[in-house]
Amino acid sequence: MNKRHGFLDLVNSGKKSIIRWIIGSLVILIGFFFIGSLPSIFICSDQIAGFNCSDLNVSQLYDSPPVILEYILLNWAYVIGILFIFMTIRFIHKRRLTQIITHRLTIDYERMIYAIKIGFIIYGIDLFASFFMGYPPVLNEFSFPRYITFFLFAIILTPIQASMEEIFFRGYILQGTGLVTTSIPILSIINGILFILWHIPNPGFIDAIPFYFFFGVLTTYITIKDNGIELAMGLHSINNLFVFLIISPGLESWDNLAIFSGGQTLLGYLIFPIIYAVFSRKYRWGDKWVDSIFDKIKIRV
Repeated sequence: MNKRHGFLDLVNSGKKSIIRWIIGSLVILIGFFFIGSLPSIFICSDQIAGFNCSDLNVSQLYDSPPVILEYILLNWAYVIGILFIFMTIRFIHKRRLTQIITHRLTIDYERMIYAIKIGFIIYGIDLFASFFMGYPPVLNEFSFPRYITFFLFAIILTPIQASMEEIFFRGYILQGTGLVTTSIPILSIINGILFILWHIPNPGFIDAIPFYFFFGVLTTYITIKDNGIELAMGLHSINNLFVFLIISPGLESWDNLAIFSGGQTLLGYLIFPIIYAVFSRKYRWGDKWVDSIFDKIKIRV
């Protein structure tokens, strides 16, 4: 099996018709958007429960219901999403869930942890540098009990949310579109565009379009090069955790629970090739330009 396309070749291990992929995608989307959102609709509806979660603010954290409830309810949809992906893979494609996660015999959790570590270091350096370059973020009103409460929920729910998106886009969708073309650039661009569309409901969507696209392209390319989504899952998790817990754009009701908000990054989209270069060097993907850089600066990763 071709090493470079080994992950894409896993599509041959089960039922792989385009019709099955279309039906499967619809099943997953229905499960996520409709069944997954039922608790939010029921609890956060003025007509049903007498209050609207979106009207809450940070000062109401310990009131009933807390703003964290909105965060929990919205992330519940991702738990349902993973369940529907599992059922789709098992019953429509007659495959195992791990076959849209990795080409390896088992899921490589060390890769996930490594991606989280590298993402945290690079994002942290970028944030630290912003204070010295004249683009400091704003310090939010900080409450330690409030922060710890949100922190405990975020470190559990956010990786689930990120993992569901990676399993769906860089796993299920990527292998499905791989039936049409094996061109890595085309697959990466398609996945990046679909990742944009997925985030249309997000506040500040227009301004974030370039980020969604390039992040989707990056994680798709990483997945194909590494024959699995473990690195993408780890990177996506730390990216979202950094936004929720460290520095947020301040667009969601729970964004003010992060330590900082706003500000301007120093590295910007240069973060993406830097992260790719570190992964390439670590896992020996054979990119000559990466090896040349690391050989010159003599940094081990």
